Amino acid sequence: MKSFLITELAALLSTFVFSQTPNWSDNSGDFNNSMSVVGVVELNGAELRSATNEIGAFVGSELRGTTTAFYVSSKDRYFFLITIYSDVVSGETITYKVYNESENEVVDLVNTSDFTIDLILGELDNPVILSDDAGSVDVTGPV
Repeated sequence: MKSFLITELAALLSTFVFSQTPNWSDNSGDFNNSMSVVGVVELNGAELRSATNEIGAFVGSELRGTTTAFYVSSKDRYFFLITIYSDVVSGETITYKVYNESENEVVDLVNTSDFTIDLILGELDNPVILSDDAGSVDVTGPV
């Protein structure tokens, strides 16, 4: 019994010590402008398929928006609808990171977007593909 408890305690501690969960929280109230992206995420060529995955949008190292995936049954896909915040009307470069819950890791995505106030990139029928594949193209305008 004692060794079982020690094993369980070690497993629990390793979850906390080695976890990559990003603990992202944006400060949307600090900004006056926004844009939105409707996208899906591909890692190693496969779409992420879990509502526990989270995406973050960044300008430099500053988090400007975050959300978790949501499932749309009519499309049989997990989408990210992310609102990105800024104080400028255009010109900032947005980069993306995704927390892949199944691998417990944060992955830099290769796509970038140019911030443009009130812009909506992607839609459910034609989402932006955000990827870790260097062959992906930048998303800089309406898709």
